[in-house]
Amino acid sequence: MEEVPLAGGNISAGVVRVGQTVRRPVGKWTPAVHALLRHLENRQFQGAPRVLGIDDKGREVLTYIEGDCLAFIPGALDSAEILFRAGNLVSILAASMESFEPPDDAEWWDGSRDPHAATRIIHNDLAPWNVIASGEQLSVIDWDFAGPGRFDWEAAYALYTFVVEPALHLTDAEMVGRIRSFGEGAGLNSVRLADVLSLVPTRTRINAEMIERLAREGHPGYIAVEKKGHAKDWRAATQNISQRITAWLSQVGG
Repeated sequence: MEEVPLAGGNISAGVVRVGQTVRRPVGKWTPAVHALLRHLENRQFQGAPRVLGIDDKGREVLTYIEGDCLAFIPGALDSAEILFRAGNLVSILAASMESFEPPDDAEWWDGSRDPHAATRIIHNDLAPWNVIASGEQLSVIDWDFAGPGRFDWEAAYALYTFVVEPALHLTDAEMVGRIRSFGEGAGLNSVRLADVLSLVPTRTRINAEMIERLAREGHPGYIAVEKKGHAKDWRAATQNISQRITAWLSQVGG
C-alpha cells in the first residue's frame, strides 16, 4: 500500500499515511505514550488516535484522523466559539487523563518539562497545529511530547497558541474578550483564569530556551526550527506579552 508523507510537522520526520493509518518513528517514550493513548481509548475520549501496534519496519501504527488541521484553516481562530471549544478541549482532555497511572518503567520525552510537574501527565504541545477539526469534533494528534505537567502548564500553552499568538495585533480589550471565551470553555473562574494567564510569559520563554538548547545539542529538527527564527519568535512574544499582561489581568476578572 502506498505511503504518503504527512507534511506540517517541524520536528517529527518520517511520518507517513498508509491507508487509514499513520506510521511514525518510535522513541524511548513510545511505550508510555501508547499506554496513555490506550487509557484515553478506555475512557472513551474520542479526540485522540488509537494505537494499532508496531509495523514490520519498527514504526508505531496509529489510526488516521480525518479532517483539517486547525492551524491551516483560514480565520478558524477568529471566532469566540472556537476559542470556547479550545478551552473546553483542554478541560475535557485533562479530566480524561487525570486517572491515568503511567507504567512503572515509563520514559517520556525530555526536551521540555513543567519545572513544577507533579504526577499527572499532559499532552505538552496542545496547539492548533496539533488539533484536527472534523465537523464538531476536535482531535489531538502528535503525542510524542507528552509527559509530567500541571493542568495550568497545559492550559497556559493552549491559551497562548489558540488565543494570544494569533491576535497580538488586537487591542487589550479585544484580547481580554478572547481570553474570557477560552476560560469559559475551560470552566475557569476569573481567579483560575488569571492563574493560567499569569503563566503564559514563562511558558513562552521556556519554549524559546528549549529550542535554543536542543539546537545547540545537535537535534536536527531543532536546528532547523531555530534557523527559521522560531526561538526569536517565542522570545519576541514573551516580551510583547510581558508588556501587556498587567492590563489583561486587570480586566479578566471584570
